[in-house]
Amino acid sequence: MILSLLSITDAEQRQLKTLISSDLATERNTVGSAAV
Repeated sequence: MILSLLSITDAEQRQLKTLISSDLATERNTVGSAAV
């Protein structure tokens, strides 16, 4: 997996997931609002 190749720790992975989830939530909310 690419994360292991980059030597990303479990803690860093959790932080990345948090950032990605936040961005996706914002994107979905924006897209949803624009479609209305």
